[in-house]
Amino acid sequence: MNLESLIAQPRADHLVIAEYLTVIISLIVIPYLAIQFGSLLFAFTLNLRGKANNIPSDIKASQDITRFFNGSWAQIILLGVLPLLVLGVAYAQILYGTEMNALKFFINTTIFTFLGLFFAYLAYRAAADIEANEKSYRIASGLAQTFLFLGVWGYIGTTSLVLLPEKWPYVHTVIPFLFSATVFVRLLFFIFFAGALTSVAILFFSFVWSGGRSDLDSDLADFYRRFFGGNALGLTMALPVFVVWDLYILPRIAKTAAVFNASVAFILILLLVALFLYYLLKNKNLKLSGYAFPLFIVATLFLLLSHYYAQATAIQEQLKFLFTKAQEAEEQLKMEREMAKGEAGPSIAVGQEIFQKKCIACHQFDRRLVGPPYMEVLGKYVDNPDAMVDFVMNPRKINPDYPPMPAQGLTKMQAESVVKYLLEEYKKRSQGKK
Repeated sequence: MNLESLIAQPRADHLVIAEYLTVIISLIVIPYLAIQFGSLLFAFTLNLRGKANNIPSDIKASQDITRFFNGSWAQIILLGVLPLLVLGVAYAQILYGTEMNALKFFINTTIFTFLGLFFAYLAYRAAADIEANEKSYRIASGLAQTFLFLGVWGYIGTTSLVLLPEKWPYVHTVIPFLFSATVFVRLLFFIFFAGALTSVAILFFSFVWSGGRSDLDSDLADFYRRFFGGNALGLTMALPVFVVWDLYILPRIAKTAAVFNASVAFILILLLVALFLYYLLKNKNLKLSGYAFPLFIVATLFLLLSHYYAQATAIQEQLKFLFTKAQEAEEQLKMEREMAKGEAGPSIAVGQEIFQKKCIACHQFDRRLVGPPYMEVLGKYVDNPDAMVDFVMNPRKINPDYPPMPAQGLTKMQAESVVKYLLEEYKKRSQGKK
């Protein structure tokens, strides 16, 4: 079954909404998946290190992080699964009529992501008694990280492919594109981004949110400051390198001033975050994470805006095509509604509207344009309007001095309406001349 057949041709307002949704929904799902992936990675690594070196604080931190960031089915559905499906529909609207099956790609991404979040839930359950369930915890955590990684990889591959319209006719599966340089750079960026955002989030929710956690002892709190503060600072400082690298390999058509400005804003805000993290470590002022975390989310917004601007430029021809088709569909619907207002036959009002939309570019009543003046040719149809209706619906070359009229794609009722309008207007003008 072709999933794209389930998507209706978008209206103009639907296209605008779909474009904005790609930014808004991404601002929800990307930080959420980043924190899920980063927290599982940190917890898994700390558990391995704690067991190998007999460090109780590492094991306790591993349990604490897993239990704090995972386990809510409402979050899994509302922040992880549904946003990806909404993104799939939004991109299917934006890419309507192309050979790229965006909805199918996003459904595959959603399946991997759901499996990752499901195993993250199992890791949360096992972490309740991490000493007794160590093997179950490690298996569930490892599978969660693997599937989340595959889900994010698919998301990055799909959204990166959107920037390359010339490849759409040849891509029936996103798998080969997953190994491209662009996707590789963005995947590395996500791993660093997930580590940095998760570290800042752990500090924020542990020491600032709702007055800080009262269940953290002083040793664990100091460990969080040193370990996650250090990781947050180092990883945050590394992110601008990947942004510059990504800009370098971005398709030339997508390298606009808006893309560069949004990327510069992202880097500048990250440097401000790094400054707060530096003073957090230097002065042991954990409250500074209250500034670092919101700023990181703002920086993420500029990152997504950069991608939005690049995407809008890369697919501008597709968007123009869809807006034109949407306008034509709306005009067609408007004419059909005019006909359905109760008139049993053709309508002069509808005919006038068709004339203004379709005919006026090539025809005038009193002067020659592409076609002959109406006043010279309509007289022969006054007593035989059916012949003119037939000609409008099936145009053919009659006068060798003029090119043949192209087919207008009108229904019989529309053709009768425009003929009725033209002949009425012809009669009025003929009488006026007399």
